[in-house]
Amino acid sequence: MLMKFISISLLVFIFRSGNQYTIDKKKNQVTRNTWNEGYGSQQKNIDGADAETFKIIKPHNSNKFAKDKLHVYFDGEVIEGADPNTFVEFGKHYRDAKNVYMFVDGRVKPLKNSNPEKFKILNRTYSRDDKQIFIYEKGFVPRDIDSFEPLNDRLW
Repeated sequence: MLMKFISISLLVFIFRSGNQYTIDKKKNQVTRNTWNEGYGSQQKNIDGADAETFKIIKPHNSNKFAKDKLHVYFDGEVIEGADPNTFVEFGKHYRDAKNVYMFVDGRVKPLKNSNPEKFKILNRTYSRDDKQIFIYEKGFVPRDIDSFEPLNDRLW
């Protein structure tokens, strides 16, 4: 029983501590620390990150997101175009003052020409704003956007 408890506790510790940032304000250096079974422990410096203003943000309770005064980061990579002052979680998507963002191929990318003020999630496949319908990250303009409705969440 004790060994089972220790094993479970160790797994919880590994999963919780697997992705973290180290911030060294004296050196103005931010490092992304990761761990997995294939590569073990790895560290990667985040070039250009501002250690003084760098902080972890936790959408979906993930410690992979962070921001500083200039950028928003996911997994130590800059989310292109994301505004750190207005970036927030939005359902399973994210948004800032200018764009809506979603996961695409393991990265967080903007939905091109999306309007965050008019954006709505229709189901797990479809979303929309006032001008486009999005199937995952691809947008298109239907003949009549006001009457458009998906038949299901399987691309119909």
